[in-house]
Amino acid sequence: MKIWTCLLVFLGSTTFLPAQEPDAVSPDDAPKAVPAPDGVKITVLGDRVNLRNKPSLESEIITQASYGDVFTALSFTDMWIEISPPDTVSTWAFSPLLFEDKEVRIPEMNLRSGPGTQFARLGQIVRGTEVIVLESLGEWRRIMTPEEVTLWISRDFVQLPPSIEQPARPEPTPTATPVPIPTPITIVEVRTVEKIVEVPVPAPSTPPPEVQAPVGLDLVPLRGQGTSSSRRGEVKAFLLKAGSPSRFILRRPDGTTLCYLLGNEEQLRSVAGKTVIVRGRDFWVTGEDLPVTEVQQLNVMPEVTP
Repeated sequence: MKIWTCLLVFLGSTTFLPAQEPDAVSPDDAPKAVPAPDGVKITVLGDRVNLRNKPSLESEIITQASYGDVFTALSFTDMWIEISPPDTVSTWAFSPLLFEDKEVRIPEMNLRSGPGTQFARLGQIVRGTEVIVLESLGEWRRIMTPEEVTLWISRDFVQLPPSIEQPARPEPTPTATPVPIPTPITIVEVRTVEKIVEVPVPAPSTPPPEVQAPVGLDLVPLRGQGTSSSRRGEVKAFLLKAGSPSRFILRRPDGTTLCYLLGNEEQLRSVAGKTVIVRGRDFWVTGEDLPVTEVQQLNVMPEVTP
């Protein structure tokens, strides 16, 4: 019988640890995937078989497969098979990180299995990737699942065509006194906070004219540079660091940074620490995940007296 100890951490996560943990596996020791021949189909032999987002028992379960389901195999490891996700899997993207709901703005954007950060992460797509929107729900968009999204199934529960030779399992190394070591099971609740644009201005129906970018910004070659925006938040000032596009930022009450602010420094310094509505033009620059907003209008909100 395996004996487990239980440690509860009340800091947003719960972790279950075994009585004795095995040595960590380095990335070099991780199983290497071998590409599958084109068109190879596998058949599920079990019922309610988990489909995961990574080839690991510790990875998140995205959905389940039923007996007789058929999938296209993409690659193999000694224990897992990479497959194209079934049609029942929905792929969602956060709209403020898209240009006109068509193209990724930031270097890497998470894709999730539902409209919110509480849903499992399916994968990532990079800046410039075009997406096709199928459905809208608030600030989230259900998109056509890109080829970057794949799932993994244990090969213990599938049948391969006779023409495909399954990778051989590694033989265990005999030891003089083998000691069984329980496999660690770790459950950690993590919540990723995406950058949120509170009041996005709808894109015009006609292509906007070319805009002149502020001097000194190293712009990313991206469509939609100079798009109008309106945001509400608190102005914060900090010491200007090398490579930073501005010493001023706009952030939400929960501490989430919305954008950099670029404009009249004396005016921005005078409203530091105050809640404002900023209207201006957004520019995306190299090395930054947040837009740089060229301030055109600044409205200070009245302070609320308790």
